[in-house]
Amino acid sequence: MNTYSKLALAATSVLCLSFQSNAQNVDQHDVTVTVDEVASLRVVDANASPSNGLTFNLTAPNTPGAAIDMVATQSLYLQYTSVRGTAPDNIRKITVDLVSGLLPNGVSLTLDPTVNGVGSCGNGVPVILSSSNSSGDIITDIESGYTGTASGDGSVIDYSLAYATANLDASTSGDITLRYTLSNL
Repeated sequence: MNTYSKLALAATSVLCLSFQSNAQNVDQHDVTVTVDEVASLRVVDANASPSNGLTFNLTAPNTPGAAIDMVATQSLYLQYTSVRGTAPDNIRKITVDLVSGLLPNGVSLTLDPTVNGVGSCGNGVPVILSSSNSSGDIITDIESGYTGTASGDGSVIDYSLAYATANLDASTSGDITLRYTLSNL
């Protein structure tokens, strides 16, 4: 092999190596991720079944001269999902409103929340409903989170009555309807 052939062969080898090390195969595409803003809520019992409501019976005492016994606290669960939007719609709250009926004279109803869930499910604020107060913010500072859907999941709302026997009026007994609303502040 002559010198010229050796040089040509060496140059060809270097040239081939050079092309192999710089070879690339690149492609690209777009991916769109859409996140829905969510604000959904339901009221359920401890078994995660739709709530049929609560009943508080203020019954006559067994012994004449005694006060009406206090009734036991009852609980329901708020199950909700929240995915926040951009400011100013990035913070939410749950309000409770007495939308029909009246609490009996001399009776107040305290709703005391215990917030449970994953993410930013908010902060509980007790609300006392009475003849002079028919609404309140029960959970505030909700951002993105969820409470779960199974039995025992959700933010627990304890309902308790307060009254003094001397202030009760049996003629004012009746039903009330409470509405919960999950909304932006």
